[in-house]
This record gives sequence, structure tokens and C-alpha cells, in this order.
Amino acid sequence: YSEDSEKIEHNNDKAKEVLENAGWVYKYGEWRKTENYRTRTIDLTIIVDSTNENRVKVAKLIEKQLESIGINVYVNDVTKSGYERRLKQKDYEIILTGVYNSYNPDLTYFYGEDNLANLNNEEIINLLNEIKNISDEELLKEKYKEIINISKSEAAYIGLYRSKNTVISGQGLMGE
Repeated sequence: YSEDSEKIEHNNDKAKEVLENAGWVYKYGEWRKTENYRTRTIDLTIIVDSTNENRVKVAKLIEKQLESIGINVYVNDVTKSGYERRLKQKDYEIILTGVYNSYNPDLTYFYGEDNLANLNNEEIINLLNEIKNISDEELLKEKYKEIINISKSEAAYIGLYRSKNTVISGQGLMGE
């Protein structure tokens, strides 16, 4: 991302506007939408590892924020083994997880085949294949910007924070 990228912030009014523009109506204390004579409501489940206290707190905060605008949320804090099974089998609607990667990760992990979000976007896959053969830095930046724009519109991943306990060192570093 460039430094002048749009910052995304929590905004209840904007969230309600997006829902209304998508045809949802706030009625009886929840968001409803009728399609094909069937009324649906928004009910979300967030899976989180119960042994990770920070992520449980974050999940509860997200639950509170979404419920404040009328979205029903259930935080399912599962055992570590249950969490790992669900993550591996991609058995979740929303999952709070962490990814250990560099500041310049291989994007096929996030957007290629069998990715974490089960996102299947042919345009991104084609761009990833193009990038493999590009050495021109400006053209690479252009292709990455295209991927970023598509990624934003898909919202398959929402980055919440980055751990700051990373140490970078070189072989020449000495001392205690």
C-alpha cells in the first residue's frame, strides 16, 4: 500500500448506509431482507481460539460493535484443537486468525488456489500469474495496485493489527 492509501475506520453510519443500499431494512431490532418470498436476517458467527486471550477480547469487541448497529453476532471461542481443525478444513463463516509473514508476502497464499478465505477471483489469479514474469518495477506496482483494488472490493480479509514483537537482525549483529 502507498502511504496515501485510504484509511478504513469504524463508522456505524456508513455501515448502515451500505446495508440499506444493498436492500436491507432495519426492522424489529435486526436487519432483514426479503428475497423470493423468504425473509433473511444477518446472523454471523466468529470462530476464535479460546486460548488466545487477545483474540477473544477482539472478537468480543467486534461482536459489540456489530450488535450496536443491529447485526446479530455469536462469538464461538473453541478449544485450540477445535480451532485448528476448523481452520484447516475451512469450517467457518468468520475466523479471527493470525498470519506470520514478511512485509512483502507471497500473495498466492492469500489469493491463489485453496487460499485461507476460499476466495475464488479469476482476475486476481490472472494478475498473480502475470506478476511472476514481470521484472519492470513500475509495471509490478501497477499490477499490485489492481490486486489491492480488487481485494478491497471483495473484503475477504480485514487486517486488524500487526504484531510489533518482531526482531530483524543480520549475521553481523553481535552482542547481548
